[in-house]
Amino acid sequence: MDSESLQMPAPGLPLPELWDAIISHVLDPYEIVPRKDLKAISLVCSSFCAPAQKALFENVLIHDSCPRETLDNGEERYITKELAIVKAIRFTDLLKESPHLLRYIRYLSIGTDDPECFRIVAAIPWSQLRNLEFRHLSVATLERCPDGVARLLGITSIRTLTIQGCGDRVDFEAVFSYCSPSIEQLGLMAVQPILASGTLPPSACAIRGSPRPIIRGLTVGYSPDIMDILGEAFDFTRLETLHLVLNHGPRLASFFSRYCSTVKCLTIMDKDPGWTDFDPIMHLPKLIQIDVSVSELNLDSFINFLTNITTSNRIEQIKILFCLSSDDTKDLRKDMTVDTARRFEDVVLQPGRLPALRVVQMQVHLFPMLHGIPVVIVPEFFPRLREKGILELI
Repeated sequence: MDSESLQMPAPGLPLPELWDAIISHVLDPYEIVPRKDLKAISLVCSSFCAPAQKALFENVLIHDSCPRETLDNGEERYITKELAIVKAIRFTDLLKESPHLLRYIRYLSIGTDDPECFRIVAAIPWSQLRNLEFRHLSVATLERCPDGVARLLGITSIRTLTIQGCGDRVDFEAVFSYCSPSIEQLGLMAVQPILASGTLPPSACAIRGSPRPIIRGLTVGYSPDIMDILGEAFDFTRLETLHLVLNHGPRLASFFSRYCSTVKCLTIMDKDPGWTDFDPIMHLPKLIQIDVSVSELNLDSFINFLTNITTSNRIEQIKILFCLSSDDTKDLRKDMTVDTARRFEDVVLQPGRLPALRVVQMQVHLFPMLHGIPVVIVPEFFPRLREKGILELI
């Protein structure tokens, strides 16, 4: 067998099946795993070459799940038992047998609000973790396991923190006070803060004087209330990338005016036409890239937005995601797409409007897609952009 056939495919192996084959029974909540089995699994994992071990253990998800069982009549039903705590215990046991695997783990996602799960996972001596994600963080978690949450958020190797799907209002003043100064990328999706609580757990107060994380990339979605406390918890003086999902209004306007003068890349994913009239966007002095979503609802206002934004900024790259519904006929969608392309060309190719423009990227999604086939914008729709060599279809 030649050396090329032994090379690992990039960017990584599709290994969920291999993972299941090796340690699936370790995660079985109804089976007591003997120590000798853990030792055997450890030896199997250790026998893999380093790239394979990395591919297996780079991303660790400890989530609640609802496994299915097959009844006597052939029907399937979901078992509502929560499994995150079992996964946490078994995975910790495996790491005790193979501590060297810890150095491969870069991404950890905790998909439960079970305080005991946080306590177990926080006790692992993380050393190379780069990305941390919390799902379903709750008030009960913070009240019953504040030290576990604080330990995880305080890991000094973390660069990216994502919190999403909080079902109740959480004291994010306390949560943010735990954050390691090493965090550079912050993502907040569907979170609801308790505003102006005025109280912090003792462990949070103890580190209140530590340096604030310097955030270079921020993603906020469906969470307008969170904007009120972000500025106090983080340093945005070097913010370069801002992603907004269905998130505009007075609170965001205040955030823009105070913290966004350094933003170079702005992403707005919002079908509401209102965002195109959001005036603070027009006053970002360093903005060079815009990523936006466009639908039938905001088509006209989007063209006006392009006219205004390209007048006051040296835009180098525009990425457009056309989000088209499938309610219309195929011919009508095609006609609308052709018309949009022509009008878009009219705006960006006006003399002197975009002297710095280098790349225009286009992508189309249908919601819902007909028969799973998306509409494709073909290069022929943009003859003038093709002539200038700045069109890139993705």
